[in-house]
Amino acid sequence: IFCLESSSGTYVSNTGSSSVSDCSEGTYQPNSGQSECIDTSPGYFTSSVRASVQTPCLAGSYQPDPGSITCLQADAGYHVPIEGQSMQTICPAGQYQPQPSSTECLITNPGEYSSEGSTSPSPCLAGSYQSDSGQSGCVLADAGYYSSEISSIEQTSCQPGEYQPLTGQSSCISAARGHYVDSTAATEEIPCDVGSYQPFMSSTECMLASTNNFVGSPGMASQTVCPSGESQPLTGQSSCDVNPEDSGIPTFALIGGVVAVALVIMGVLMRPGSKPQAKKSGKKRRKMKKK
Repeated sequence: IFCLESSSGTYVSNTGSSSVSDCSEGTYQPNSGQSECIDTSPGYFTSSVRASVQTPCLAGSYQPDPGSITCLQADAGYHVPIEGQSMQTICPAGQYQPQPSSTECLITNPGEYSSEGSTSPSPCLAGSYQSDSGQSGCVLADAGYYSSEISSIEQTSCQPGEYQPLTGQSSCISAARGHYVDSTAATEEIPCDVGSYQPFMSSTECMLASTNNFVGSPGMASQTVCPSGESQPLTGQSSCDVNPEDSGIPTFALIGGVVAVALVIMGVLMRPGSKPQAKKSGKKRRKMKKK
């Protein structure tokens, strides 16, 4: 008389047994003639009785506990790339996964970003941009540049007539009256020089003061007419000149003054005792010679 060995997937725990016991769910036994079953390993399961092998969790699922009868789905924001895994893997920054049971994460597009474990990408906000895919953040627009839309993939330079001194801005600033910007990507506006002005905003150059006008200070939005008694024959000047006829002395008075001075000089030259006196002295000398 002899005893029979239990087959794989079964066991006999006591001596003198007349029957075998099936391995329960979550256990298995690959060998015959065994007294117990084996709990499934983490990353594996058995979902039926009398199992002779454990089954690995499929990619996209995992099982951290031993003796399991099923596997767990990977959560959104996570993935399980290969079978037989005991844990799920979080999606790294720059990637995301909106669906459960995923075997991989999705890479963010340019104009987007994501943090670790994201279930969806986030758009770059106005004032920032992202040129590359798979990024964990966006880049602030530089000074002199802007990005006006969400999900921008590049920054845009400020055009002539506008400027931007700050980073991370969604628009540029128009040059104020009395100022101008003559280049792209400018970080500041330039005041008009003396002798020039600009009445309009967003200008790329200044206007020269016209004749009989002047601009005496920088950064002016208008020119000033020369006051009464002054004029300016040139353009682009910072002041006016006093008119000779309006200097406060009448022209006829000036002419009369010049004539009067000339007469005084002539009178001095013609005074007795100058040249005639010299002639009289000569006659006396001749009389002295006759004696």
